[in-house]
Order: sequence, then structure tokens, then C-alpha cells
Amino acid sequence: MKVDLFIFGTGMYVIGRGGSGFGTILPAIIEFNRNNKNITLNVHVFTTSLESETKFHKNLKSLSDCLNPKHIPFELKTYIASDKKEVAKIINNTKGDVRIAIISIPDHLHYDYIKLSGELACHTLTTKPFVETTKQAKELNDFFYNANLYGAVEFHKRYDDSNIIAKDIINRGKIGILSSVMVEYSQKISIPAEIFKKWTEKTNIFQYLGVHYVDQISFVTGAKPIKVMAVGTKSKLLSLGINTYDEIIANVKWKLGDNHFYAVYRTGWIDNDSSHATSLQKISYYGTEGHLLLDQTNRGIELLAGNSIEKINPYFSQGHHNTKQGINFRGYGIQSIISFMKDVLDLKNKEISLDELKNSRSDFSSSICSVAVSEAVNLSLKSNSMWVDIKL
Repeated sequence: MKVDLFIFGTGMYVIGRGGSGFGTILPAIIEFNRNNKNITLNVHVFTTSLESETKFHKNLKSLSDCLNPKHIPFELKTYIASDKKEVAKIINNTKGDVRIAIISIPDHLHYDYIKLSGELACHTLTTKPFVETTKQAKELNDFFYNANLYGAVEFHKRYDDSNIIAKDIINRGKIGILSSVMVEYSQKISIPAEIFKKWTEKTNIFQYLGVHYVDQISFVTGAKPIKVMAVGTKSKLLSLGINTYDEIIANVKWKLGDNHFYAVYRTGWIDNDSSHATSLQKISYYGTEGHLLLDQTNRGIELLAGNSIEKINPYFSQGHHNTKQGINFRGYGIQSIISFMKDVLDLKNKEISLDELKNSRSDFSSSICSVAVSEAVNLSLKSNSMWVDIKL
């Protein structure tokens, strides 16, 4: 079977940046290819500038040098193409049996390129957030389903063992009836001020990051969000000439059967760059018979080297050197992308259906919830922090 994979984006999550390792998407594709020798994989990477293409190839060379043998084990081409007609022409000239697209571009561009991918008959995985409005999410969900195409959002936290354990504990009633959930999620200021500076003002911290834990609460509890109230602060980023929120605190009311509970999200992206982790993240579930606390930053590994202390999350996306392949990659971030690729092949081979995936994956249908909450947060912020009802 011949598979054409189209990757939109060449940034940090695709292949790393500077000293941030090799990213997640390309390492996952390497592992997928290693374990699926029966397919011929052709990878096409789209970027919008010579500068980003040059950086991509520099990082690609560093990655290749760590492999054994020292080359990417599939055909890979890059294209500088900012015009959608040009992108469509390139994709339509491919001859594979299956087309797959992975979207890893600025948040506000997701809708256009997910739609384009669907129109070009590509099964599509997008990084979070899905899109900006519930209307867009429902439109894309209907289009992909009617076209018999698989669309999913890369909510990799669903593959984190700690969240799978939480789901089991809560569903078995070990902490009784849920009464509240507390989320703390923040990132270094270099994310909005440097890495995403060109498009930071076109998103906000809740839409970009908080949606992870919206999906997580939906996944773990099976509850539905019914209304939202949000407040935000602007100071630090404004002083740097970036007009977006430093922090957003959202209160979401969820309904689970006859029960209601509240989830409070504190999200921010102005942590000092000397922080020991790119993301500080905790989630706590409180019930009538107990509570469950998950520290998803401190996983028990601490590295002191040079002038810094680093808290390593060994379970997300890690490269393991000195193996037979030179380096191999593991983690729930890697697994999330590999699972999507495998699901597409299973669909092609008629071993699974879209309806079965709907009940087990973060497909477009189940991801509408995260968009609805994010959209309601934005509306509440614009409406003097009024409560906003959610209609799914």
C-alpha cells in the first residue's frame, strides 16, 4: 500500500526547535514507518517561507545523524507553498492509495487547511485547538463523515496513563460523586513572546492550551459542559507590545447524569523562562468520598546539569539513544500520532468504521465540546465576564 502523508507546518511540534529535541510529529512518523514495513510512505512537508524550510532541513539533518543508518527511512519532500491552489495542485499530483494530512500551523489557520485537506480526500489529524467556532467544528465534522474521511484532534493527553487511571478511578466511583475539578496549566513566556510571536494576538492561552483539559474532563468523566464564565488579565505581554491575555481563569459548569459539578481552570503563559518545565500542569478531582490529585509536571525525574534544574516528563515524547536504530522514540505524544495513522490504515482495510472511532478516539465529533467551551470563554471575556450558556 502506498501512503502519501502531508504535513502542514515545520515548527517546534513537528521537528523541534534549537535545543528542544526533535519534536513529536516527525519522530512519531519514523516509528510508525519502522513498524509498518508493508507500506510505502511518501512524506510531503509544506511551509510558507525559505527561512522556515531552511531551519526544517537543518533540524532534519540533526535527526538523521542520530539514526542508524543516518538517513530518514522514507521519501520526504518539502515545498514552499502559501497559496492553497498551489497546495491542492501538489496533493492532486500524488498517486498514493491513501492520503493523510497532519495540521500543525497557527491556531487561526486550522479551519481553512482542515477544510482544504478534506476537499482533497485526506484523512486529517490537527493539533489542538480544533477550530475557533462551534459552527466551524460542526461543519467540518459533517463534511468529513459524509465523505467517509477520518478527522481527529491530537489530544494526546488521552494516551497519558495517569489520565487513563483517573478515568477508571472516577468511573468506578472511588471518590464518590464529583463536586469540583481544579486545573492549573501554564507555560513559559518565551512561547507567546518569541516562538509564537507572529500570531500570538490571534489566539489566547485558554484557546491554545486550556482546551487540553476541557477535552480531558470530557474524556475522563463523560460529562457535558453547560455554561461558562471567564475573567482575564493583561499586563506583562502588553508591556512587550503583545495584546493578548497573560492569564485566563474560567469556571465551567458540567452536567453528568443528574449531577452538576464545576471545573475551574487557571491558564497562563507568562512563567519565567528559568522555570524547570515548559508546561506546569496539575489537575485535581474532588468528590463526595475523596479526591484524586494528578501532578502532570513532576513525574519523578529531576536533572541538574550546567546551571539549570529540569523536571523531565519521560512519558510524553522522548528519544532513546544507543539503540539498534540509533535512536527511537516513545511516549504518549508519539503514541497519539501513531494511533491515528494506524486507524487510517484500518479504515482503508475495512477493519474499523468511522462510527467505532467516534466512540473511542478524539475525532471531530467528540472534539466539538472543546471548541464550544473555548468559544464560550471568548464570549464571556468580551461580555464583562457574564455567564454564557453552551449549546452542543
